[in-house]
Amino acid sequence: MRVRTGFSEYGDGEKRPCAWVKTAVPYEWELDHLVYGLGSRYFRDVVTEDDELLESDRPEELPESITAAGILGICRDEYREWGTNNISTWTDELSERRMEFAFKWLKALVIEAFPAMKGYDR
Repeated sequence: MRVRTGFSEYGDGEKRPCAWVKTAVPYEWELDHLVYGLGSRYFRDVVTEDDELLESDRPEELPESITAAGILGICRDEYREWGTNNISTWTDELSERRMEFAFKWLKALVIEAFPAMKGYDR
């Protein structure tokens, strides 16, 4: 494994020498893992007024389509940020009905990007 060297810029604008090792971690995500990763990105900090939003209203921020590479990038970022034990906490503030709609929308995005997963959703 190779150690890389260079400079890192800190918040104060100062550049300091640093060294790092670049790693690659293989992931084996099932459909539900991908759904949780997307849910973490698009529903974690959603705050809604109950009387202003119908349960079935799709959030504007949720794309109609995402590429497979886009989904994997989002999931990698969310799992890195929240860890495998806390990734599902995005559902904590959602009503049960709203969560049903969220899972429906998110599964559709994953299956569109990964058609071979169709039929493996619960």
